[in-house]
Parts: sequence; C-alpha cells; structure tokens
Amino acid sequence: MINLVKIEIKKCLKRKEFILILLLMIIAITSDFALTCLRFYGCKTSELLSAYEGTLITNIIQTPLYPVFSILLPLAVSIIGSDVYLEEKINGTSNLINTRISKKDNIISKAIAMSIVSFLVVLVPLLINQILALIAFPIQGYNGFGLDDYKKLIYIDKGIILSQIQTYYPYLNNIIFIIIRSIFAVSFFLMSYGFSLLPKINKYLAILSSFIVNMLLTTVLSILSFILLNINEFLSEAVGTSFLGVNGYGNIYILFGILIIYLIIGIFLINKEIKINVEG
Repeated sequence: MINLVKIEIKKCLKRKEFILILLLMIIAITSDFALTCLRFYGCKTSELLSAYEGTLITNIIQTPLYPVFSILLPLAVSIIGSDVYLEEKINGTSNLINTRISKKDNIISKAIAMSIVSFLVVLVPLLINQILALIAFPIQGYNGFGLDDYKKLIYIDKGIILSQIQTYYPYLNNIIFIIIRSIFAVSFFLMSYGFSLLPKINKYLAILSSFIVNMLLTTVLSILSFILLNINEFLSEAVGTSFLGVNGYGNIYILFGILIIYLIIGIFLINKEIKINVEG
C-alpha cells in the first residue's frame, strides 16, 4: 500500500490540475504579501502591523486574494484530484489497473495520496506566507488600530475562538489555524472524491460537490444564527461559527464538529463504494 501511495503522489504531482492549483496558491500568498507591503510602504514604525497580523488568513487589511484560502478552498483542493478515479473509469484505464492491483487498494491509495497532497498544498504556502510576514514586519508590531497593547491584554473577549492563545501566543495561534485550514482541505477533497465514486455522477458535479455542501451548510447555519440572535446570543454565535475564519466569534467545538462531519461524509462515501462494488 505504501508503494501505491507513493506512485499516486508522483502521478498527482504531474497532473496539470495540481500544477494549476499550486500556482494559484503561490500567486495568492505572494500577491497578498505584496499588496500588504505596498499598503504600509513608507509608513512610520509606529504604524506597522505585527508579523502575525500580516499573513493572508489573519490580515486585518484583507486583500482580494483572501477567498482562495477560504470561500474557494473546497473548490481549489477538489480540482487537484477528486476526479482522478472517475477519469480512469471514463478512459477505461481502471480495468487495466485493476488487473494488476485490487480495486479496493486502488481506491484507498488514491484517497490517501491525494489527502496528503491536499494537506501540503495548503499548509506549505501558508507557512511560507507567515515566514514572508516575519521578514517584512516586526515580530511584535505597533499598529493596534485604536486599541493599545495593554488593553488587549486586560480585556480578552471570551466569545472569540482561542482568544487567550491569540493574545498571549499569537504565532502559535497562527500555526493552529494554518493546520486547521489544511485539515479542512483534506476533508473537502475526501468529500469530492467520495461523491466522484457514486454511479453515473457527472465529473464537474463531483468536483463541485464539497463546495456546494460547504456553501449550503454555511448558509443554513447563518440563517439559524440570525434566528437565534434574539433568543440566545451565545448560542447564535456558536451556530454561526466561521469554519474557514481565524479567531472569529463562535465555538471551537462547533468548528471541530463540522470538520469531523465533513471527514465522515467523505470516508462514508468511499467505504460505501468499496463495500458495494468491490467486496460485493
């Protein structure tokens, strides 16, 4: 299985879809970095952001590139390889492959390989983005946007996810959310890959599936949050937790709960295909 996974990773790295998305990620972080630097070019030291606030996902001055790692993330990672098994079926190459290795191993090795690639294609650019911010901006920073540093320490809003870590350990906070974002990328891939295994599903619908599921769930929870606003503010904030945000109002357990649900959906669909069409 390990050798199969290595082969699938090598195949994925040669796909034009992977190269396209990797370039998109690199363009997003470098463009966001450049725009942020231009925004503060020539400013006094007292007006500069801190390096932990100058990354694409934590940038107070959001640029047009932010959606690449948030709203568009499900679509971006799904394009990488969620349709790879479906393509083999359409091209007829799956029959040749299944004569050499079992269909079950083929499905699972692709899922593992693409999950690793999806995780890294988000993790690595965001880590590079943080390093670039550390090069360009001071570690501590001075621009509090109207809120002095001592006030940030005195008043910690407990309604914000991981508020104490954000205040006392901001760089650890960034790493945590970068990892969370990367695991979400894996869950989006697995969902789309699972949908691609369904009989007679359209290739483009399979790629869009995780994006559609995420948008539908986000919309439903936003409506519920609005309805609950006049009933219970705490519950409203919890329900309205932003899955792909950083230190927003909400509940960390809701965030992890949605992540687990997405992972379960993908794994369930993959396992269903294995049990029905492979194991009989």
